[in-house]
Amino acid sequence: MHIRCILFIFLYFISPYSYSTIIVVNDKTQWLSYFNASSVVENNFDGIQQDFIANSTNSLDYFNLSLVGGVADESTGITGDGFLQGEVDYSGSDQLELDFSFDASFGFAFTDFRNDSISNPSALDLSEIAILVGTEHWVLSEIVHQQYSDIPFLGFVFDSTISGFTMAHSQGVRSSMTRTSEEFYIGSFLLAKQAALISEPPTYLLLFFIAYPIFIRRKKLALL
Repeated sequence: MHIRCILFIFLYFISPYSYSTIIVVNDKTQWLSYFNASSVVENNFDGIQQDFIANSTNSLDYFNLSLVGGVADESTGITGDGFLQGEVDYSGSDQLELDFSFDASFGFAFTDFRNDSISNPSALDLSEIAILVGTEHWVLSEIVHQQYSDIPFLGFVFDSTISGFTMAHSQGVRSSMTRTSEEFYIGSFLLAKQAALISEPPTYLLLFFIAYPIFIRRKKLALL
């Protein structure tokens, strides 16, 4: 077990593409470096205006967007001028979450995540928006360390494939939150289907990390 742990630590640090279960990055170049470039697809929202109705599933180029709730909420859909408009709402009958589903992927990302006012894009309240993946969740303000801001790029990296996530109001994961809804625009959505290949470490290095703890143990025994 001791040798196995050392070997794992060795592999983690020597590979430029090793990563823990989930990594969140705000640099597009860094995010792309984790993947096979040819497997990355980008969903731009340049089409005609579309309004999605409450409790509907809507097929976009590379993913499906399901509205869970949304009765009497503001429009969610394609704006007609290059954005996906969305909302998260934790209040009463108009509660709304957005489920993104897609083919198995090792990562996803957003570009131009902003307030729904073109004239004031940085007024987005990031403390109200949470991303949920399985049992993990993130409040956007805790990622970027700002409450009000737009986000030029936000990417997630996984060491195994996922097929979806939920965007929800943060009150569901932070009970101290008192506000209940926030609207936003997203410029594009990216998916990465294949992780970058990890270079195999030289055999002599593997042998060293396997043999070293054995050598140390024998040396200690010799001193007894």
